Amino acid sequence: MDAAEQVFALRGYDGASLRDVARQADASLGVITHHFPSKENLLYNVVLRKRDPLIEIIRENLERAKNENKGDLGTIEAFIRPFLRSCIDSGSEFRTYIRLTSSFMGAYAANEVNVALLELLPISSLFAEFLRDAAPHIPDRKLKLAVYLIDAAVIFMVQDQGFLDQVTDGEYPIAAINELISPAATFFTGGLRALAETSD
Repeated sequence: MDAAEQVFALRGYDGASLRDVARQADASLGVITHHFPSKENLLYNVVLRKRDPLIEIIRENLERAKNENKGDLGTIEAFIRPFLRSCIDSGSEFRTYIRLTSSFMGAYAANEVNVALLELLPISSLFAEFLRDAAPHIPDRKLKLAVYLIDAAVIFMVQDQGFLDQVTDGEYPIAAINELISPAATFFTGGLRALAETSD
C-alpha cells in the first residue's frame, strides 16, 4: 500500500500501473493482482487506508477550536493546519497521501478515480459541520460554497511545487508553506464573512 501510494502520487492514475506498484514494493505482479484485481480497486483501497486517521486528526483540531471558542477563524485555521503542515513535515504519514488525493481532484469526473474520491467527502462534511456551528448566521447555501472555495484553495496549495515562490518573489518560500496557515485562515475567514453579507 505504501508503494501504491508513492507510485500514484508520482505518476498519477493514468501514468501508474500495477506493474509499477509491484516493482516499487519489490513484490511479484501476481501478489499485487491477487489482493487488488484492478488499478481502480487498488486506488480505492489506497484512498480509504488513511482517510479515517486523517479525519480523526482534523476532528481533534476542530473540536479543540470549538472548545476554546475560537469562532469561524479558529475553525478554518484548525481545518487547514494538518494539510499545510504535512507539506513540510517529511516524517508525516500523511504527506504523500494528501498530495496524492489532492492531485487526483483534477480528474474528479473520471470514472476510474471518482469512486475513490467520493470517499473523501466526509472530510468536507466534517469541516462544514464545525463551520456551521462557528458561524450559524451564514445561510447554508453560502456556507457550502465557502467550504468548496476553501477546499479548492487548500487542494492547490498542497500540490504547489513553486508557484508561491514565483508569485511572491521568494518572500514566502514553498518550503515554509506552513507559515501561511494563519494568513490563509484570516483570508478565508474574511471571504466567508463577506460572502455572508452578499445577496443571492
